[in-house]
Amino acid sequence: GSSRARRMDWALLPEPFRASFEAAADRCLAGEGDYAEALVARVEAGEDPEQVMSEADNHVKSGRREVGKPDLARRTYREAVTWLVRAFEDAGGDLTMLHDLRDVFTRSTITAAIRDQLSRSEAAHDLKDPLLSTTLKSRLTSLTTLARHGLEDKSIAAIVSLLRKIHYDDPLRKRKTQRGEGTLMEVDRIAAMLRHQPGLATIWSNAPARIAEASRRDLAAARSDAAVSREITALRGLAGAAGYALQMSRPMRTACLRHARITTCGDVPGNLQRSGPGETDLTFRFAPWEIKTVVPVTVEVTGQDAEILRDWIERGRPRLIELQGLDAASPYLFPGSALPSQDAGDPVALPRGCYAPSAFLELWRDASRVLGVAETPHRMRHVVALLILALRPGDYGFVATVLGNSAPVARKHYGRDDGQAAAREARAALLAAHPDLFQNFKRRHMR
Repeated sequence: GSSRARRMDWALLPEPFRASFEAAADRCLAGEGDYAEALVARVEAGEDPEQVMSEADNHVKSGRREVGKPDLARRTYREAVTWLVRAFEDAGGDLTMLHDLRDVFTRSTITAAIRDQLSRSEAAHDLKDPLLSTTLKSRLTSLTTLARHGLEDKSIAAIVSLLRKIHYDDPLRKRKTQRGEGTLMEVDRIAAMLRHQPGLATIWSNAPARIAEASRRDLAAARSDAAVSREITALRGLAGAAGYALQMSRPMRTACLRHARITTCGDVPGNLQRSGPGETDLTFRFAPWEIKTVVPVTVEVTGQDAEILRDWIERGRPRLIELQGLDAASPYLFPGSALPSQDAGDPVALPRGCYAPSAFLELWRDASRVLGVAETPHRMRHVVALLILALRPGDYGFVATVLGNSAPVARKHYGRDDGQAAAREARAALLAAHPDLFQNFKRRHMR
């Protein structure tokens, strides 16, 4: 079974507690105009004008920006509070006695929630390492925002920040000093998952098709009901299938995937190459400066993966642009409204119109729900490497060619006992359960 924490029904919590949360969330999400109006109202109500103006000055100095996606932010805040509520109940707390958000914003409850998250993640083979996952960081960031801007309580915000430093920031900093070891831990975790659940090999091998099939089914139902919001959700799923098709063909940096371009824009070349008459496969070419390698990288997308990508490019992508009011001239395979950052030494500046990093990871996670397992686009490198070794046992040179590193590095990462055992289990699962999927994966990587 899953090692994930039990679900909590938000609607069953006391109404005053939920109202307290909504009020705090509203304050976190208030725009500059709302904030200014609140300050004026406080002065008119008799508060010391100098004190109020001092707070306004501090607000400006803090550089706080308006939230771009308020609905998503509110949902993220609520997930973090639900996390505390669960810890409160696990410690023997009576949920009917919760009347104010501050009731769960205590040092003991926050510490208990952190320790539970750490212990469950460390003990479970189906959960990510808590320091390698973004879950703990995201929840603590949400709690800090709620404490600072929602509850407007500096002492609670300081407690959250200190607990984050003790349990997340400092351990992560130590981990990053041994980055190579961190990569090995990621590989070991995924290898353990394949050993415990060999069926994941077939799920990952056929991930693009599984996600595309579910998205097309949802898309048909949404259009039948004229439900625009559901249609957008289904189209995002189709985008996720396209992302998986590209990443399973040749895994690359997440930023490179996010910035993949299907057309030229000014002096910025497109990555998608022109196809000849009657050609069904797709070819993407990435320059060294964007893929961060010493030579250009070519990604050949064939068969069903190419069909999924074409469906997205020709039908899904234009419709999503239309429904979301995006710029139809965006050159990106995955169009959005963000402006990519430019690294030192990049010969060109990429134009606006791509997904923001957090939004793209959200899209990827949403699409991955169909699979029942979610690894980040970057960690799919390890998945692909282990599946290739299931196809070609011991061929670390070929793994290095696909991943863009060296054979010694590939052997170091994937040639240890755990990696070899995982590859054997994956091969057995693929051949025994779905030999056709094994051939599909073989076609991807025999070029």
